[in-house]
Amino acid sequence: MQRLMMLLATSGACLGLLAVAAVAAAGANPAQRDTHSLLPTHRRQKRDWIWNQMHIDEEKNTSLPHHVGKIKSSVSRKNAKYLLKGEYVGKVFRVDAETGDVFAIERLDRENISEYHLTAVIVDKDTGENLETPSSFTIKVHDVNDNWPVFTHRLFNASVPESSAVGTSVISVTAVDADDPTVGDHASVMYQILKGKEYFAIDNSGRIITITKSLDREKQARYEIVVEARDAQGLRGDSGTATVLVTLQDINDNFPFFTQTKYTFVVPEDTRVGTSVGSLFVEDPDEPQNRMTKYSILRGDYQDAFTIETNPAHNEGIIKPMKPLDYEYIQQYSFIVEATDPTIDLRYMSPPAGNRAQVIINITDVDEPPIFQQPFYHFQLKENQKKPLIGTVLAMDPDAARHSIGYSIRRTSDKGQFFRVTKKGDIYNEKELDREVYPWYNLTVEAKELDSTGTPTGKESIVQVHIEVLDENDNAPEFAKPYQPKVCENAAHGQLVLQISAIDKDITPRNVKFKFTLNTENNFTLTDNHGRHQ
Repeated sequence: MQRLMMLLATSGACLGLLAVAAVAAAGANPAQRDTHSLLPTHRRQKRDWIWNQMHIDEEKNTSLPHHVGKIKSSVSRKNAKYLLKGEYVGKVFRVDAETGDVFAIERLDRENISEYHLTAVIVDKDTGENLETPSSFTIKVHDVNDNWPVFTHRLFNASVPESSAVGTSVISVTAVDADDPTVGDHASVMYQILKGKEYFAIDNSGRIITITKSLDREKQARYEIVVEARDAQGLRGDSGTATVLVTLQDINDNFPFFTQTKYTFVVPEDTRVGTSVGSLFVEDPDEPQNRMTKYSILRGDYQDAFTIETNPAHNEGIIKPMKPLDYEYIQQYSFIVEATDPTIDLRYMSPPAGNRAQVIINITDVDEPPIFQQPFYHFQLKENQKKPLIGTVLAMDPDAARHSIGYSIRRTSDKGQFFRVTKKGDIYNEKELDREVYPWYNLTVEAKELDSTGTPTGKESIVQVHIEVLDENDNAPEFAKPYQPKVCENAAHGQLVLQISAIDKDITPRNVKFKFTLNTENNFTLTDNHGRHQ
């Protein structure tokens, strides 16, 4: 009797096994014998395995062990014993020595190992000799959509110019699903924005674009986007999230504006041509590389008497006489100046009302007065300091007599009562200064020649002292406006009720964020700039 050993797979979606049996049995019925008599006669030959695969689904929810398949042989002796050989035998798979049933004794994860290579052996129980030639076969693990997408990074950084057109590409993010991409849509990923969807959108490829033109760096320099990648077809329906920090790149979209509407300077008549007689100060919300103020004299009869040059270091306008000044001819100059930025794109901004100011220059008579060592002085002082030394001015008598010099602050000086100067030229403030009230002070300091008794001789000179008050973080944030939110009584948990914004009178660094808190226990929660609930 001819016998054949074969493997039958009974578990999994697709068996994919081939079993062929040729049977010639003694005692078969005549019809059978007649049929087989038509077949050619073969001598007994070495039998070969004619199967090579079993299949099983990963992560099966049924209890262990899982039946994978069956090794079956035509060997009818009762002393036949089935064995498995391979790296995973006893760890992942086992075989019933009597029946040849193959079982998985651990849950399988295709994402770790997608197929296992084993060898089937049938031996004699008594002698241990092989009854059939050992044969290798493969157990393939079928993919189940059991993984959710995971982003390649937890945090993405991107930048985009402010006021970009709608549809401007910001960044592309990627989430990867470990399931088999060749099986249906197991590895498909769907994206959506959870936070920041008022300003940005994301398509199916993970590309984030702008959906508004109102991205203004001067109002908000950075945006935090929370992106979700979801596998809607997955078993668990879970998702992964990532954060995208978008920094707005500054463009030149703001005009400079004067910090005060009127500037008054006192200038001696012997001031040299091309020497600074005063400074005009503007503020420009753009970043330094986009500040390029141009100062112009608009009205008056003195456009040929003065020029205004821009100091690139501080963006201030330096007023300089273009011809000699003569007290006996003109004692006062008055004109209107304008501050503009010729490089600004007018599509983004119209000139503000505060880009013009009045300038008054009073000329003083000179009779060999003392000479200051500098044409003007520029000092800086932090606000709220209690009478520190701000700076020192120094003048000397050009005459051979070398008289001593006395110093004073002219009453006509801008807020001159806030300061005092010593006989050595040291300048102190008389009261604490508040930058939010006056960011700059323009003082006129007099140097008077004194005789041996300390009495002024009448010879004096002046110098402009510009005191810049530096900011200190001494103001609490204020709400941008009153808020009176309303919410429906059946509003869903987590529904957005109100977005709150605040302003700070201080100069706030770009990376500073305000912290918002609720001061009473209630049914609402507050999410701060970092996404944390309060």
